[in-house]
Amino acid sequence: MTVFEMARLHLAIGLVLIHLAGVIHNDVYPRNAVKKEGQLPKWIDFTMANIKHSCEGLDCGELRRFMQDELELSAEDQEIVWDRARSIRGEGPRDVAF
Repeated sequence: MTVFEMARLHLAIGLVLIHLAGVIHNDVYPRNAVKKEGQLPKWIDFTMANIKHSCEGLDCGELRRFMQDELELSAEDQEIVWDRARSIRGEGPRDVAF
């Protein structure tokens, strides 16, 4: 896996974590993702965000658009991203890896 692919997966995991925290970004575009050298990429600019989001999992429109349309992840890879995010939050299996 290339560094670029890994950064994209970290953005996907980050977006799932944001959703699991009850927030929908509402402005998921490359201009709102930043990466500094030696750091993981991060989402910025939450001015359009809604903090009363009840995420529907992988059926959530924002997650689906980003993971399917933007990243072109397979359904299996989307499940891995979802499980990895839940694992980070302590809600899922700890053995999820890429």
